[in-house]
Amino acid sequence: MFKSKKKEIQEQKAYPKFILIIIGFCAGLVSGITGAIGLLFNRFYLRFGLTKEEIVATRAINEVFLHLIKLIIYISLGLYSDAALWLGLTIAVGTVISSFTVKYILPYLSEFVFKKIGYGAMVFSEFCC
Repeated sequence: MFKSKKKEIQEQKAYPKFILIIIGFCAGLVSGITGAIGLLFNRFYLRFGLTKEEIVATRAINEVFLHLIKLIIYISLGLYSDAALWLGLTIAVGTVISSFTVKYILPYLSEFVFKKIGYGAMVFSEFCC
């Protein structure tokens, strides 16, 4: 997090594409067990060479599919409740509003600042959770 921008660019090596599939699988598996894992995988997306817009889009589509699968599993196991439904819908509305807001903010952030925010969020979530 505290490395200079020049040094960081020189050290980055792109991962092979099949690694992204493995990372996505691991993210889904761990998320299904623990409930959340996404921030830990930001590092892999950044090292993979994705732009900030591609990272946001990749994370968004991963979350959609992951949560649809979770819903199917939770409902089939009888873990569904009305309170959980309303809480989930409320969070979904907030997420949609956030996605549209980020669309207008993201062009003003440099790749460097975006990475620093991502790493900061990982550190913050580790200490707060």
